[in-house]
Amino acid sequence: GEVHGPYGLEELWQASIDLPRLSRWGRSWQVIFRALGSMLISPFTSLLAVLTIGAAMFLTALLLLLAFNLHGLISDAGTKLTLSIYIKDSAVEQERLTLLEAVRGLPETAQARYISKDQALREFREALGEQAMLTEGLEADNPLPASIEVVLRGEYLDNKDFERLSKGFSALRGVEEVHYNQGLVGQMAELLLFLRKVGFWAGALMLLTAGFIVANTIRLMLYSRRDEIAIMRMVGATSGFVMSPCLIEGMILGLLGSVLGLCVLNLAFSTFCDTLAGLALVRGLFSNPLFLPWYMICLLYTSPSPRD
Repeated sequence: GEVHGPYGLEELWQASIDLPRLSRWGRSWQVIFRALGSMLISPFTSLLAVLTIGAAMFLTALLLLLAFNLHGLISDAGTKLTLSIYIKDSAVEQERLTLLEAVRGLPETAQARYISKDQALREFREALGEQAMLTEGLEADNPLPASIEVVLRGEYLDNKDFERLSKGFSALRGVEEVHYNQGLVGQMAELLLFLRKVGFWAGALMLLTAGFIVANTIRLMLYSRRDEIAIMRMVGATSGFVMSPCLIEGMILGLLGSVLGLCVLNLAFSTFCDTLAGLALVRGLFSNPLFLPWYMICLLYTSPSPRD
């Protein structure tokens, strides 16, 4: 028969009018199969993308893991910072109980422990060890005052918080004196501030680096398919038809790379914990290392990825 138009495209177009249209689910499966087919056609590029995304995920998750455990380590050290409230010997039992309840009711208080005069003497003797005999005969006239040891919550470990609470406790009825280690509290506050700044800038740099690597990997994938994309554009394919398989392919590769990075990190973490169990000195510093909680892993997966 007669062929109309260049290369008979008019006849092909007329013949395609009567073809059955795909349903929404059919189009979705078609896009997925095209994405999988593209991955199988260029396995080296797909493998390179998975390894690159995995490396970026590994480094980002490693930074979060270090920050998470370091924050826990400092929080544990902060629980050893106590604020001691010394009670007057003239204070009656009801005043002491009222004072203890008032301290425990504050939002800054994580734990408050009452130490009687006799208990203070016993703990003092335990601290002296072999020299405890020097305290013999003090039971009849115990010079140590009763006290309340207060442990503050992690968000109130700043030197200003200790000073503010110290002044507030000193004004309470029955309080003789309030004491805390100002030098140690100040050093702890400076260390927390320094780690927060370092963590913020290191995290920002790591995310920018990971985003740069992933963006260039995706650009390389699109460049390798430039001829295919150009042909589809020439025959009238819409932007959605062209980009949908690319987006699906990117999601699959991103998921595979993220799982790979987290699995490698989990394996390295398990090896570190096994090695840690045999090192007494390091185990004393990191007594209970923890892997990333679920919400941090979700944060990694939901972080916005770079767009071209």
